[in-house]
Amino acid sequence: MNRWMPLVALMAGGCWTTELPELEPGLLDFAPRGAEAPEGWVVQAWPQADMLCPDGEQARFWLVHPTESDVMLPAAVVFHDRNLDYAAVPEIPEVSAFRAESQLTADYATRAVFDLLGMGIGSGSGALVAALAQSGHMVVLPSNCWGDLYANGLEDRPNDAVVDGFTRRGFDAAEFGFRMISDEAWATINRVALPVPIDYSAPVAIGIGDGGRAIGELLAEEFDIPTAVFDAPLDDLSAFYERPGTFPDEAATVELVFADVDDANLASVANTPVIPGRTAYLWSRLDPSIPSGANDAALERFTSEDSAWIVETGSLDHAPLANDAPLAADVTAWIASAPAE
Repeated sequence: MNRWMPLVALMAGGCWTTELPELEPGLLDFAPRGAEAPEGWVVQAWPQADMLCPDGEQARFWLVHPTESDVMLPAAVVFHDRNLDYAAVPEIPEVSAFRAESQLTADYATRAVFDLLGMGIGSGSGALVAALAQSGHMVVLPSNCWGDLYANGLEDRPNDAVVDGFTRRGFDAAEFGFRMISDEAWATINRVALPVPIDYSAPVAIGIGDGGRAIGELLAEEFDIPTAVFDAPLDDLSAFYERPGTFPDEAATVELVFADVDDANLASVANTPVIPGRTAYLWSRLDPSIPSGANDAALERFTSEDSAWIVETGSLDHAPLANDAPLAADVTAWIASAPAE
């Protein structure tokens, strides 16, 4: 049996719910609080294959799309931030060992996605997703409720489920999301009836904060990614090993996820065997959430690449792309500037 086949019925026509306020079942109007969405675009949820979050709830991915389209649309996958956690007690993933809110629940991952949409209970404006929709991109937003920086998978990248108390599947989520926009057979295999036709020839992968690790993990497996955008990535994890006393909680978590520092940095884009065809690399030396030097090696690699666009944002806020409308407009314009094949 294909490991990606979902074990639950498709979440269409009112079959899914969340704890977010004022959400109606079925299709939701795409209505970001801080950005202008194109008319007639909606948000829809589907099961993320057979993946269950550590709390036993079904993991979901989300689509943003027009209600109808007569043409094939370009597509982008956006990987959300904040994916590093472990449980205080392995059997109770709802309680983080060090965070005020556990990142190991389906509800947490849903809120992370809805913050990107500008439709959640957080402060997210939805600027990036709105800009992508305005440029005609169908948007796929996978969820990661496994706290593993998108590193672990059920088959080839298993975690120690006895120690962790659950099976981590962040890499499976990254692969699922990217294949949804790059492999025309993928939706059919997984019984997902995409609501609009899409162009599989030019998929765009966008990593917000920790979501950049999803792209790095795919590149480590030599996935062909024509266009990638990194925003404030946690690329090199060496600081957590070299200065564990400075980052005790993060260091404890990465030691659970990875075998050692070399294993942790296989997905650094400074080390991946392939790089995207085109890369936008956004970072800030003033970012309070990224250890010093975490992007140095990646920047050195991309500086010599004509296909790379490096932007030092100077932002004091972590990963501003999701909420900064001018920056999102610049990035979507850069995506659209790709030369025709």
